[in-house]
Order: sequence, then C-alpha cells, then structure tokens
Amino acid sequence: MLDFTLDEAQLFRMLAGFFGRERVVPKMRVVAVCGGTVPDCTGFLNGGPATQDTMEEWARKNKCLFTIVDHDDNPKMVVEFMDPVGETLVVSELEHRQYLQPMLAEAGVSYVTISAEEFTELTDPEGTLDLFSIFREHFGIPAAE
Repeated sequence: MLDFTLDEAQLFRMLAGFFGRERVVPKMRVVAVCGGTVPDCTGFLNGGPATQDTMEEWARKNKCLFTIVDHDDNPKMVVEFMDPVGETLVVSELEHRQYLQPMLAEAGVSYVTISAEEFTELTDPEGTLDLFSIFREHFGIPAAE
C-alpha cells in the first residue's frame, strides 16, 4: 500500500483525472523511469562532481513522486512537489534537485515541479490555476487568444 501525504493524495487524484488512472504511476524508481539504465549526465550536473557509479546508486535508491506514462507504458513526464531553495537545506532534497533533472532530460522524460504556492492555488475552489496552465507554462505553449 502506498503512503501519501494529503497534498500528494490530492495531486494524485488531479493527475489521474487529467491523464487517466492507468497513466499515473506513483513512486516509480528513478532507474525505471530512465528505462532501466541511468544515462551518463555527470557533465550536466548542477552543484558538483559525481561519478556514473554514484548516479546509478542514487537512481536505484530514489523514486519519483508521480510518473506519467504513455499508452505503451513508457515514462514521458515526472511530476513532483518542489519549492524554491530556501534557507533550510535538506541533503536528500538537494541531491534530488541535482541528480534527477539532468537524468530525466537525458532520458527524454519531462520534469514538472509544483511549488507549495502553486498547489495552494490549484486546490483553492476560487483559484485561477489548473494543471493545464502549469503544463502549458512548463512546455512553453502560448495561451489561446
């Protein structure tokens, strides 16, 4: 059984409503999202050196919050909560920022993050933000006029 926080459960329901329940895979290991092998992205890391062995070990131990798959069950997008870097640094979050985005980019998987502020707006009945708006902004799709 999966253990979600309230915010994670709400986001899961939103994503399942948007993409379909069968297309949203919770807590998939990073190595699986990357297709079973970790791409060599050591040259693209932000914030410090890492070896390919370090990257592979990290990818086997860590998971993505939600992975969106296509009709052939190939990972296409990862959606996670991620706030801007604040005063308090948590090592696991810092590693996640440093390693995940370059790995996914090299694997051809989009990475979408939702901040606490955006999520509050998403869940507010009177809010103006929706998932489509977040994805449109992330992928650079202009708004229809």
